[in-house]
Amino acid sequence: MKNFKLSIITIAILLFGSNLYSQAQASYTPEKSDSEISKHALGLAAGFTTGYGLSYQYTPIEKLTFQLAFAPYKDDTETQISTGLTFIYRVKQSEKLNFFLY
Repeated sequence: MKNFKLSIITIAILLFGSNLYSQAQASYTPEKSDSEISKHALGLAAGFTTGYGLSYQYTPIEKLTFQLAFAPYKDDTETQISTGLTFIYRVKQSEKLNFFLY
């Protein structure tokens, strides 16, 4: 019973203590220059028209991005492959607004 109480107290401290600084103002960090920002990105995609699965993004210039999504699936009776290629063009980009076409 003592271990159970200790576990509950530990979990409570971790849950409630993790949000202590959520409203604190972040310190100033200078924005990264274009040479420091990566042109390549990996992630997961889930879209009916853009494909689902592993996603790769390439940004050759600041306003243009290409995204490729790929996910194979095979079972005993069939093979299914989801692929998608998306072009994203950023028309307007600011601190509070990102307007893009894809």
